[in-house]
Amino acid sequence: MLRDNRTENEGQPDWAALVARWGGVALLHTDVSMVTLALRAVGKVAYLATPYHDYCDGTALAADLADEWRRSLIGLAKLRCYSPAVNAQIVTDFTGDEAPVNRPHVTSELRLVELVVVPPMAGWEASPEVWRVVRTALALNLPVYVLAEQAGRL
Repeated sequence: MLRDNRTENEGQPDWAALVARWGGVALLHTDVSMVTLALRAVGKVAYLATPYHDYCDGTALAADLADEWRRSLIGLAKLRCYSPAVNAQIVTDFTGDEAPVNRPHVTSELRLVELVVVPPMAGWEASPEVWRVVRTALALNLPVYVLAEQAGRL
């Protein structure tokens, strides 16, 4: 059973091992185009897994890029989209306090969505935040769509 504060493996991201384990189960979809995502997920509620605290250019830019991806997914793939990075930046802007690094309720948040989307933002492959969300989503039997580089870098 998963707890809200950890997953079964919180080590460094190992995407090759994850693809080897989950790639044939029809839950983990890699190199997905925006068209394919739209065909498979139109109208669904998506969790946008992006780097935030560990983004190379800071949290404000991470939230801005996540918001651009959120808008693209809403506009192009017709998804309803939840972005914790955007929400965290709104809280930071409103209160002046930095949002907590360790978000202990990822499992609870994922129970409210139907799939996870990982856009090709810089640093997503090495992000422990993205890794944690993807691992937890797969453990909860939620499909994960990792967008292809060709989906565009915003």
